[in-house]
Amino acid sequence: MDFEEALQELGVDADPGGDTVRRAYLRRLKTRKPETDPEGFARLRQAYETVLAAREGREGPRTEAESLAPAPEAAAPEATGPVSTLRQDVFDRFRAEFRALPPDAPPEAPVEVARRAVEALPDMAEARQWLVEALLAADRIPDALVVYRDAYRQGFTGFLVELAQRFPRALEDAELVLLAESGAPHGFFWGLTEQLLQQGDGVRAAKCALAAFERMGTNPQEPPPPPGWFLQVQLLLYIQSQPESAREVGRRYAAWVRGEGLQDAFKSDETARIWPLLAQLHVLPDAFDPAVRAGMAQALLDGDLDPAREAFQALRERSPQEASEAAGQVRAHAPDLEQLLVSPLLSVPEPVPSTSVLTVLQNAARSPQGRGVMSGAFILLFFLFKACLLPATREPRGTERPVVVEARRMATVLCSQLDRQDKQRLCGSLQQLVVWGAGGRCSRVRREQVEVERQLEAQVTALGADAGPMQEVQQQRLKATREEFRRALLNVCQG
Repeated sequence: MDFEEALQELGVDADPGGDTVRRAYLRRLKTRKPETDPEGFARLRQAYETVLAAREGREGPRTEAESLAPAPEAAAPEATGPVSTLRQDVFDRFRAEFRALPPDAPPEAPVEVARRAVEALPDMAEARQWLVEALLAADRIPDALVVYRDAYRQGFTGFLVELAQRFPRALEDAELVLLAESGAPHGFFWGLTEQLLQQGDGVRAAKCALAAFERMGTNPQEPPPPPGWFLQVQLLLYIQSQPESAREVGRRYAAWVRGEGLQDAFKSDETARIWPLLAQLHVLPDAFDPAVRAGMAQALLDGDLDPAREAFQALRERSPQEASEAAGQVRAHAPDLEQLLVSPLLSVPEPVPSTSVLTVLQNAARSPQGRGVMSGAFILLFFLFKACLLPATREPRGTERPVVVEARRMATVLCSQLDRQDKQRLCGSLQQLVVWGAGGRCSRVRREQVEVERQLEAQVTALGADAGPMQEVQQQRLKATREEFRRALLNVCQG
């Protein structure tokens, strides 16, 4: 098939460049499916590749399109045999093309291969998955979102689930409805709720939580998260300025507990002492200052009183009248929370009861039962301690040795290639190895590197388990980058 015949097959008079030929190919592809018209599909594919080859100045496909169709005497007994063989041939050809990509190929190379695979095999989920992974590896997230949405709209519902898991903040309201209609379990929505709260998107988190309640119903086979989890969800919604949603989640959860007859178990939960304080936070009016409310929620979440007191002090400086009204509202609706607003630097309008929220928070922090709720305070103290000590032991960034700078760079590159599961923790370990090496603690580096290498090997093995061409390319890149990081780290300790 020559160039003119290819254009005629595609239905265009000339090659105007751009995406015109690709769009023409996709239009005709709708009526030339491999399942119903294998010969027409093969001719159309050959025509498209002929035009692409002419554009790039390379030789076009040598094999005639008709040869892709099985000869009559070789046809399988079943009608689906030749079609299945054709599809497998095309699939294997693209798989081989992926495997032929070198580890140092530019990120756009697998994207182009995957895009052509989707065009040739539009009804195969594997090809679309290749394209998604290639786009993500190239850090083209907006393009990947387009592919996700095109895939689930074409009937591949699994791509909608994956979109929600990987990019929950990109979910649209209509997609949340589709997820609920698809039969996703309530546990899936609880997971999305937690992800969104961690990412600071309280609006979508609240929608996912309410969808989870709808999916859970009565007597769920899979139990919901424990009470302490719901306590944290409501407090985080307050911190993220979603008071109405926090109250609605609390109302729904309380109704579910009553409906299931679990009040006694609820009362014996490790966070039971905090719930009455949260109930008082719920009854504060909508007009209550949002910054002060968020600070009070923060205090209940991790025991840090400063945000509430600082917000109240700022309100007093900005508007003494509003601060006085806020204090009166707390005294009327949430008396046990009043001491959260009291600082030694502030005057106390009335005596504070001896049994107060501070007592509850202090007891919760000391008791084993309350450590789950108060763990955030210990984490905060750890990072403050680390921030105070590290500057004294770390070389100033401007005077770092070149080998240290290179090791940091390779740690960052390696981090970018890791899977999202446990990525943050492992990336932190990579950078910590460099910090120890730069500080001369190479014996510590050698000890801790064993565990880091074990985790990296698990990532490499996980990529190879899928045996997909895109995963194989990523696996080879990860192996090569891991080896470069090893050499860079060794140079730090030998320099």
